[in-house]
Amino acid sequence: MINEDLHGPDEIVQRWKHELTLATRREQKWRKKAEKIEKRYRNETAVKGKTFNILWANTEALRPALYSNTARPDVSRRFGAGDVAARGGSMIIERAIEAIIDTSDFDVTMERTVQDMLLAGRGISRVHYKPKYETMSVRGELTEANSDTEPFTRFMDEDGNEKEPQFDDNGAFFSVEEETLTDETVEVEFVPWDQIRFGPARQWSEVNWIAFESIQTREDLIENFGDKGKSAPLMILPDGGDPDLPDDIIKRCRVWEIWDKRKREVIFIGEGSNEPLDRRDDPLNLKNFFPIPRPLYSIETDRTMLPVPEFDLYKDQADELDDITGRIDHLISMLKVRGVYDAANEELGNLFNTSEGTMIPAHNWQAFSERGGFRGSMDFVPIESTAQVLVGMYQERIRLIQSIYELTGISDIQRGSTDPRETKGAQLLKAQFSSLRLMPRQKKVERFVRDLFRLMAEVVGEIFSPETMTRMTGLNVTPEILDLLRDDNSYQIEVETDSTVLPDEAADKAAVGEYLQAVAGFMQMQAQGGIPREVALKILLWASRRFKVSREIEDLIEGTPQEPPGPDKQQVDVMKEQAKAQFAQQKLQLDVAKLDGEQRLKWAELELKEKELEQEKMDMMFKAQAALGA
Repeated sequence: MINEDLHGPDEIVQRWKHELTLATRREQKWRKKAEKIEKRYRNETAVKGKTFNILWANTEALRPALYSNTARPDVSRRFGAGDVAARGGSMIIERAIEAIIDTSDFDVTMERTVQDMLLAGRGISRVHYKPKYETMSVRGELTEANSDTEPFTRFMDEDGNEKEPQFDDNGAFFSVEEETLTDETVEVEFVPWDQIRFGPARQWSEVNWIAFESIQTREDLIENFGDKGKSAPLMILPDGGDPDLPDDIIKRCRVWEIWDKRKREVIFIGEGSNEPLDRRDDPLNLKNFFPIPRPLYSIETDRTMLPVPEFDLYKDQADELDDITGRIDHLISMLKVRGVYDAANEELGNLFNTSEGTMIPAHNWQAFSERGGFRGSMDFVPIESTAQVLVGMYQERIRLIQSIYELTGISDIQRGSTDPRETKGAQLLKAQFSSLRLMPRQKKVERFVRDLFRLMAEVVGEIFSPETMTRMTGLNVTPEILDLLRDDNSYQIEVETDSTVLPDEAADKAAVGEYLQAVAGFMQMQAQGGIPREVALKILLWASRRFKVSREIEDLIEGTPQEPPGPDKQQVDVMKEQAKAQFAQQKLQLDVAKLDGEQRLKWAELELKEKELEQEKMDMMFKAQAALGA
């Protein structure tokens, strides 16, 4: 157990080196496995014969299905529908994030992150705050003259340093070189899977520290750490380096950037150094401290944070596929024309070495014909059985490939390989059910991008100056809006629905058409007074938020003028009396209709009685005639 109370430079370095060693040891098995998988993806494995790189095929099919479009933020107000300041703050955050995305390699970063998730089982990206400074001359005013007899010959600046005076129309002054902030941005950087370490934890909320690995030259060390960078030992010799060159030119230093969540400080440690290169208090002031969102895992459980590569699920099938591919290549090499011929006919030996259409003369044609021609002079090695085995191997390979696709959830439609005999309905059904396997993964990527956007928003709101925000967004940042930006509870950030994947244009058109048709009918109903205005606006906002232009529509809806004031009390009374009269008239009509219906019912009953009496008379007459006849 390491003593957390140690504060000496040596103790701090030793403590964190021990933590890094333990973290590497915990992930050792997974790291070896991930390294082999990455080599297999690049087809760098030492395998004899031909192989079928199903790992590369699956990765290239899944990566664009998980992330293929530039993600866009959707920032909305959390509370206060009519709060103008909150609306302005949300718009500033959204425009700032969009400006950062448009001027950076965000798509490349996300593609590499998704690829690490598919190969190694874990993908990570981080945010960097990047200010830009320029050295400028600033006028320093006179603070103290040494004497009245020698005015302005010598005076001191605010730091107590003697300055030589300069003169202009406003009097004496001196120039001071100061660094002035000219620009700010947030960079999103891809972190390779093998260049990060975590503290022991079962889930992300329990992680207390993370460490980033970087390889720096002497110039990098001096730029980042000043004088301490000059003395940091260089211990790494890159591949291909010339050992005859000076160490400062070819060697590198491994630097660990450790984010300690408990103390909320960042410690920089160089390999081989006995003291930290630098210690910085909470540089970004983030809510969750770490400059990375929750990592993007391919397969995860609540018991451990060790990644599980997807390739582990079908490694056995992939090995068998490579074996069958090698055997197929061997069988194909056996399918060659081979045989024997009669040595008496030397011309036959050159028959299969000639080009197409060449005739070979036979010196003793009669004897050649008497021996049965070709059939009597040569014989071939049978290949029918080899061809049958080859057909079976091809079928087995197809079966293995299909089983791998079933494990990974990649359908033939996603691979662009469909049966032309299938109906359109069957293909739509397959596409629908195949998307069910991809949806959870796509939601993971959207969640990761959303968390990145939230980190970027925190940095913008906490660190960026109002001038930088105004320049990035084109909107005026008032003190009220700035206070809201400092409070991340005033707005919420999501990723536009399906903005990270290729859209289904037909489905989008159908959805928009249905939405517009429904809105038209809804507005007509509301205009006729069927729905109160407040309820109508709520329903319209609820439906509009399902689309990408939700905030613009929301602003337009909330900006609609209020209903005009209603009539005065006298007009209301008149309208009430008219309504009562109309109601009484309608009631009278109903009563008349009711009486009319009752009278008609009585008439029908009397008519029925008369028919019954007539029937009884007829029955009695028939009975009398029957009696007289008897």
